[in-house]
Amino acid sequence: MRTEVLEIFEHDILIRLITNQPNFLKADGTVTSAVFKKTRHDVDLAVSVKLEKLIEQGTTYLDKKVGKIKAEIPMSLDCRCQHTPKEEDYPHASIFDMTDSKAKKIAKSCQVFDSV
Repeated sequence: MRTEVLEIFEHDILIRLITNQPNFLKADGTVTSAVFKKTRHDVDLAVSVKLEKLIEQGTTYLDKKVGKIKAEIPMSLDCRCQHTPKEEDYPHASIFDMTDSKAKKIAKSCQVFDSV
């Protein structure tokens, strides 16, 4: 198991997995701010994401879309981005200090794809 914690730089891409629900995806294919708000699945009062550079290109996630943002977006809003690997999920990372207004700004920069 890999345990090395990597530094996240502004140019790194963060991935948020998005379920295909109306409260997350708009008809035009963009995301709502709800995508970047903390949920009951998000641990440590942070928003769970993945670090793209640690995921094999072309990876898909069953019944989920892939939302991509540059780490510089949350960092510019004073959110701390940290690689927080889990035993079963080495690419796992977290965005700390999220608020509703920050989630709205980050959602505007999110691009949605079918795979990594």
